[in-house]
Amino acid sequence: MANNLSVKFSRLSAVAAAAACALLLGGCQSAPKAAAPAKQEPAPAAAAETPVPVTGDRFSDGTYGFMLSSVPSIKGARPLKSLSTREAFENKGVYYFNDTEESSFRITGKDAQNHYAVQESFTKGKPHGFAMNTNLTPVVRNGEAVSIENPSYITEESDGSVKVTGVTGSTPLSLRLKLWAFDVSGLPVYKFLRTRTNYPTDTARYTTAVFPKGSIAYMPQVFASEDTFIVLHPNAFTGSGSVEGFVRNFSKDIPYCLSYLSRAGYQAYGVSFDSFALSAGSATTYKTVKQTTWVKNKRGKKVKKVITKKVPVTSQSSVPASGPVSLMHVKTGTVFCQRTTDTPAAKGTYKIVTLNGTRGLSMTFPATVRAPDTGIFELSRNAVSPALVEMKKGNTVSVVPGYHVHANIPVTDFQYRFNDTAAAAVRKAIAEAAPAVKAAKR
Repeated sequence: MANNLSVKFSRLSAVAAAAACALLLGGCQSAPKAAAPAKQEPAPAAAAETPVPVTGDRFSDGTYGFMLSSVPSIKGARPLKSLSTREAFENKGVYYFNDTEESSFRITGKDAQNHYAVQESFTKGKPHGFAMNTNLTPVVRNGEAVSIENPSYITEESDGSVKVTGVTGSTPLSLRLKLWAFDVSGLPVYKFLRTRTNYPTDTARYTTAVFPKGSIAYMPQVFASEDTFIVLHPNAFTGSGSVEGFVRNFSKDIPYCLSYLSRAGYQAYGVSFDSFALSAGSATTYKTVKQTTWVKNKRGKKVKKVITKKVPVTSQSSVPASGPVSLMHVKTGTVFCQRTTDTPAAKGTYKIVTLNGTRGLSMTFPATVRAPDTGIFELSRNAVSPALVEMKKGNTVSVVPGYHVHANIPVTDFQYRFNDTAAAAVRKAIAEAAPAVKAAKR
C-alpha cells in the first residue's frame, strides 16, 4: 500500500454516492456546473522545455466523455468472464486512483451468514472505494440525509455480482456491484486513467507506460437495490417548503434552472410547470377537527364547548400528483433564472412520489433532450432522473434539488479499478509523469 495512505478504515464505501457522483456528475443546482473539455482532446502541448511523450490525437477512439450512449470497449482489453466480483476483492483486493489519490478495497473474511467483511485503506477526506466523493451523505431516508460510511460487508449474488451493505441505525443501505474484469497486459496505461467525467487524467496525457503481464483492470457497474432519492447538497435553496409549493412557484414567468454538464453545444434549461394544469387539479380535500370555544349557557355563564369543524387539509391538493413540465431555454451566468423564449424547447412529465419515507418530484424528459443538459451522463439517463426532494431542516421542510435513482438499472462508473499488478504500473506512471504534469501547469 502506498506510504501516503495515512488512515485506514473498515467502512461502507458509498452505498449511494456511486449512484450520486460517479453517475451524476452535474451536481446540484447550487453547485458549479461540472467542467469538462469541450471535445475529445488530443494530448496538450507542454512547456517548451518539457518533452511531450506522444504526438497526434490518442484520445479520439470514441471512448471518452459523458455523451457516450453505450458502454465503451477499449481495443485490446480481453474480458475475463470467469472472474467474479467477489474473487476480485480477495487477497490484496482492488485499487482505485482518482487522479493521483490512491485507495484500496478488499474483503477480509466470511462469517456464518456468508457476509464478507470489507476493509478499505484511504486518506481521510479523499475519494475512495466506490464513493466518488467523501464527506457526503446523499441518501435520503424519511426526509433526512443518511450517512453512507458505516462498517460494511458484501454478499455474493448468483450472477457474479455482490451486494454491498451497510447499516445506519436500524436501516440497512445496500447496492449491487458488478466488476467487469479485463486482462490489460501489454496495453498502454493511459487508456485506463480517467477522470470522473470520463476524460484523460493529467498523468494519462504524459505517460508512455505499459501494463506488465498479469495486469487486470475492472470497470464497475452499480445497481440501486431500490428506488431512492439522493441529494448532493442538502442546504441548496429553492424557496419552497413542499414539492407542491415548488410546482406553484415555478408555474409563472420564472423557470427553475437545472444543472448541466458543460461541453461544446450544450443547452442550458429551466423547468416551468403548466399553470392551466394546476387549475384543473382535484378539488380541495377537508378534514374534521375538534376545537374548544367559550359559549354562554342558559344562565348566561361562559362555559367551554367542544365543536367540530371542517378545514382544508392543505393547499397541496390542488396540485396534481403528475402532469406536464416544460423545458425552457435559459440564460447562463445570471443571478436569477431567465428564459430566452416563451416557447418550450421540449415537454416532459413530472410525478410526485414517496420513496423511503421521503416525498419528492421526479421528472422525465424525451430522448431528444440530451441527459448531460439536465446534469446526468447520457449512458445513465434510464437509471437516473432529475428530482426535487423534501428535506427536513429542524422543524421545517425545504425542497432541494436532487436525483431519483431507479432500482436495478446498471450505471457505469468510468474510472477503472486495478489488481495489485496493474496498480503498481499506474503508481509508477504517476511518478514518472509528475514532472511533465507540473511543468504543464506553470
